[in-house]
Formats: sequence, structure tokens, C-alpha cells
Amino acid sequence: MVGVIAILGLDVSDSGVHNAATVEKICRAETQALRAGDRAIDIAYADTTEPTYSSEVETVTQMFPRCQSYAKQQRPATVGKGQGTSPMLLLDRIQTQVQIQRQAGHQQPIAAVVWLQAAEPGPGLPPLDFAALGQRIKQITDDRGRVAIIGPTGKLRENLDKLSAQNPSLRVCNVADYQSCIRSTFKDARTLPSGK
Repeated sequence: MVGVIAILGLDVSDSGVHNAATVEKICRAETQALRAGDRAIDIAYADTTEPTYSSEVETVTQMFPRCQSYAKQQRPATVGKGQGTSPMLLLDRIQTQVQIQRQAGHQQPIAAVVWLQAAEPGPGLPPLDFAALGQRIKQITDDRGRVAIIGPTGKLRENLDKLSAQNPSLRVCNVADYQSCIRSTFKDARTLPSGK
């Protein structure tokens, strides 16, 4: 079984943390998909982004306490000060984290799980441009990545579904399907070749 770089993007905006139980469930399901030897990176995001965890997984059990912190709505002091939730900034940050891992010699495939409750452009945030968002996702999936976005509804879901139709490496899932969505994303990522 191939080890992966597992990236968990959690919406910690006011509306995102309002759903603390869902955040904890998604974190727990993502943790259960991990294996010893994977690299786990967590990124909290809203109006800005902040990596909150980055380490090699030694045992899966050591990873569960972080889910309780998210459930207690602890978020980095730097995130959620302004208004809005920007998946654009999150995907930029994911790409940066992947580049850092690649430069450090970690060539495993990527399994990225994003909890996106709503995308609300706020003041000073990049506009939500689905073509640009699709490009960012494609850059991750082209670098041996699989991406799951969990939770969007309405028009946001409709637009993300269009991106998913163009990119089979992107899954867009309802909150109700979070477990199978995360399992499938990790399973697919683990079948990808590890780079040189």
C-alpha cells in the first residue's frame, strides 16, 4: 500500500465552526483513512489560511486528539478575523504545502479532503472564479493527487459538480456521504504511483 500526503482543509469560519460536530466527524473519518508512514497536513482556512499540523503519522491513534480540538472550535488566532471563506486561498496553500513536501523529497501521492460549508467572498479576498478554482484543483490532481470536497450545497455544489465532471480526480460529496467519500479518495490515491 502506497503512503500518501494527506491534506485536510477545514473551514473554520464562523459558519464552518458552527458545525463543530460535522468537522469532528470529517476529521475522524480522515484520520481512520490514514496509515503509519503517511504525512498528515492540516490547514485551517476562512478569510486566510494557516497550516495547523504537519507531521509523519507514526500511529493513527496519536492523530485522533486533533479532531477534538477542531470540535472545540479552536482555531488559529490568525484565521477568521475578517469576513468570508475563500477556497481559492486554501487551494493555493495546499499547492504550497505540496511543493514544500516535494522539495523535502516526499514524492507520495496526495489525498486532499476539504470541508467547505460555504464559499463567501469577503473584502480583500479573491473573487470565486470556478475556472481558476478548477485550474488549481487540476494542478493538484496532475501531481498524482485526489481531491474530495465535502459539504457544499446549492449553486456552489452545482458549480463544483461541473468541475468534477471535467476532472474525474475530484469528488464532490454531501455531508451524509462523508465516510465513503473519504475512504474512496484515499483508496484511489493509494493506487497512484509514488514519484521518483
